[in-house]
Amino acid sequence: MIFSARYTSWGPRGAATPLLVGEGPEKLGTFGVERATVGEQTWMLSATKDRASATTQDGLTFTITGNLARAKSLAVNLGGREVTLLNEARQDWVIEDAEGAKIAQFSGGNNGVRRCVLELEETARLSTEEVVALSWFVRLILEARLSVSSTVLIVTLLAATLIAVLALLL
Repeated sequence: MIFSARYTSWGPRGAATPLLVGEGPEKLGTFGVERATVGEQTWMLSATKDRASATTQDGLTFTITGNLARAKSLAVNLGGREVTLLNEARQDWVIEDAEGAKIAQFSGGNNGVRRCVLELEETARLSTEEVVALSWFVRLILEARLSVSSTVLIVTLLAATLIAVLALLL
């Protein structure tokens, strides 16, 4: 079935985080760490620094490969359909199909990590399962990048504090 809404977003985080159609209240599924419930199916989830996959009960597997925190281009296989996620600017991404046509976009700016909105092009012909998988990948990417940014900020603040303390002592 072709997904017809314009975008997806994520609800409040918890043990089971809901993936919403638009702003909600309609849910596409709920996601935990290792499992998701999408419709009537349970999906198995697996994520590392360089790869993530979601597998449906029917055995259909969606994968993303590449360093989620640093790569400028990530390869996605949506159960046999290849798409590419391209980092166009610091926090702005586009998703292109195999022919290079833009099918969706997302951004880490303006609370993007909290809401993780995946905006679909009007011409995009994606199934509900493909949209759910892409939405989860978007969330993983934005969370991984936030983690790296937070670590860099903490290290910078610690270094600045150390320099300030040394300057006062000397």
